[in-house]
Parts: sequence; C-alpha cells; structure tokens
Amino acid sequence: VFGQLTENFEGATFPPTGWTTFETGTGTAQSWGETNLTAFTYQGVGKSALINRENVATGLAIDWLVTSQVTVPANGQLRFFTKTVQTGNQGSLFDVKISTTSQTNPATFTNLISWDESSLTSVANVYEEKVIDLTAYPAGSQIYIAFVMTNDNGDRWLIDNINLVQKCDAPIGPLTTANESTSTAQLSWGSPAGITQWEVEIVPFADAFNNVPTQPIANTNVNFLATGLAPNTLYKFQVRSICPNGFTSDWFGPRSFQTASFGDTCAGPIVIPPTLPYITSDNTSNYLDTNDIAQPLICSSQATNYMAGNDVFYTFTPTFTGNIAITLSPTNASSSIHVYNA
Repeated sequence: VFGQLTENFEGATFPPTGWTTFETGTGTAQSWGETNLTAFTYQGVGKSALINRENVATGLAIDWLVTSQVTVPANGQLRFFTKTVQTGNQGSLFDVKISTTSQTNPATFTNLISWDESSLTSVANVYEEKVIDLTAYPAGSQIYIAFVMTNDNGDRWLIDNINLVQKCDAPIGPLTTANESTSTAQLSWGSPAGITQWEVEIVPFADAFNNVPTQPIANTNVNFLATGLAPNTLYKFQVRSICPNGFTSDWFGPRSFQTASFGDTCAGPIVIPPTLPYITSDNTSNYLDTNDIAQPLICSSQATNYMAGNDVFYTFTPTFTGNIAITLSPTNASSSIHVYNA
C-alpha cells in the first residue's frame, strides 16, 4: 500500500510543509493563501486554500499551488472539495496539472482536467467534491499535483480536503429486486471483498439521479429493504460502496423495479370502506399473479384450480354485527371469490 496525500489546510503555515506557490502570468498582486472566513471555508469551519481574483492591465494572472512530491497508490484517485464565490461567469479557468519531474517548472506539467466557472460546480458558492481518476499514472509513480487558476478580474477559487487515495471498489452485479409491496422492495447486489457498507439512491424511473443517497444503510446486509415507496410506481435505483476509509465508490446501476398496486398482494389489499354497499368493476388482468396454490377441495368440491391466474385482494373490517352478502358477476369461466377471516 503506497502513501496517501491528505491535506485540509488546518496546519500552522501556508503553504503546507513541502508545498509551494508561484505565478507565471502578468499579475503578481494576488497569490494562493488560506482563509478562515466562515463563508469561504468548507462546512464553515477551519481553513481552506484561496486564490483571489486579480484585475491585470494586460495578459492574465496565473497562480499555482503545488503539492509536495507524492506517491500514486494502486488505482489512484484524487479527491477534493471546491467552489467559486460569484454567480455567473467572470472568465476564470481552473486547471489540475501533474508533473513527474519538477515542482516548479511549468513546462513539465501535463494538464489533467480543466473547468471554467460554469462547469466547476453545479451551484455557485456551494462546495462540491471533485473526483479524478489517475489511471494514466501507475502505482508507485512519483508526482506533483498543481492547482492553477487563470483569470483577469474573474472569481475566487477555494479548495479544501485534498486526498490522494486508492479508488473505492464499486458494487458488482447483478442488481436484483424482489418482494415488491405497495411501499417496500427488497434490493440486492454483489459486493467486492472488504466492503461492508453501501449507499442507495432511489428515484422515480422518469427522474434523473441526483447522486445523493436517499436510503442510508447502517448495516452489512446487501439485501436491503427500501421503504417509504409509493404504490404502483416504477422506480430505479443505484448503489455505491463506502470503503473503510470513508470514501465512496462510483455509482453502480441502475436497475428498475415497480411497486405493487393495492390489491396485488394479501399484504397490500384494497380496503373496502366500512359503509356498505361497496361496488367495483375491475379486471384481474390489472393485477399480479401472486397466488396459484389450489384452494382446498372442501372449498369447491372439485379439482379445478380457481386460484390460477391473476389475483386481486380486498379487506373489509365490519363495524356492525350481521350478515354480509358478496356477489361476483364474472365475464370469464373459472372465476371465484374466496373469503377468510384474517
């Protein structure tokens, strides 16, 4: 296991020990520094790295914040939280660059990824985690990572909680669903070795995923019971691993499923109101085939299985004492009603 980079800028000095800052543009009035302003720091606490905008007479202000030399772990991944401050696009550019040979020679750096103010985060002035795979750099590679802002009276760039870690393994297939009721469904997936926690996001099928967990999992059970669902609704879900170091994997999925309608199962019947009479016109083809076990012979006096085919379940709780008449007017043969005391 190779060493990791972890930096949250809470140390006594800036830049952190072994790091450096420098400039290559025409502006020299602003340089990378730190801030403890609540409005600027990640989660409103501690300190974050900050480069302020600069209005230059000609050219561009180009400011570099470069890590010490770090070792790329197996299946390496760079993660950090970042945001700008202003709404709109003031023209700033944000680059993450890597050099394998020098900390201070810009010519040795290769651009890993670039953003402008509209693409850095989805919401202005709100921290967002950026996750960058380092697949081009084998385990054991020695690298320097640079955070570079280019601007002319652009925006501020804030960075915090930088981590270079081994990528967390995502769940594996197959994704499966079972036991769908009117409000719950059993969700299952495969998991790589060493993973004991996951997060699930469930949304209506027509909606886009927000990549925000909606069903927390506080145990080690990959057979997860999703709750609070609406009946007769098509959903989809995705799942991701939580590794022992607290970092999450990529999302895996999606898989769709549909909750049961009221009447599909004995556990989720159609409720007949206490005031009678109750009349309904429906077709069993609108419901699931959940009970094909033949009724006892004493119920029908013949071997015909009246439970074959689709079923619809009703429940009625009387508020009076007396007789109740139930009439079925079927349009197909082998239709039946079975009444029992629950």
